[in-house]
Amino acid sequence: MGLRRQRRERTTLRQSSRTISSPLMAEAMAIRSVLNQALDHGITNIKLYSDAQDLIRVINSQEQVKEIYGLLFDIFTFVSMFTSISFHFVPRSKNFLGDSLAKIAKENLEHV
Repeated sequence: MGLRRQRRERTTLRQSSRTISSPLMAEAMAIRSVLNQALDHGITNIKLYSDAQDLIRVINSQEQVKEIYGLLFDIFTFVSMFTSISFHFVPRSKNFLGDSLAKIAKENLEHV
């Protein structure tokens, strides 16, 4: 999952003290963070692309998954605050930039 912005703003990445038990949880946390940041910056129209196919399916169908119930609650709450929002699956092979940024962020967090 990636959000690319063409602005000259400093972005800060912080490691969560919460244990991340699965890739699904990590992706849900990332989406929640992106939605929160978008709203903080006054962005009310957004198309979000992620290579986490299962999570995008869960969000689009508004399913509840016990493992990420609280994260989904937050995501659905944020969704209601946007004028226009959509979630799309994009294969990792088609998302080189987003995948590369995610790997760099992960490496940086591992060294904190």
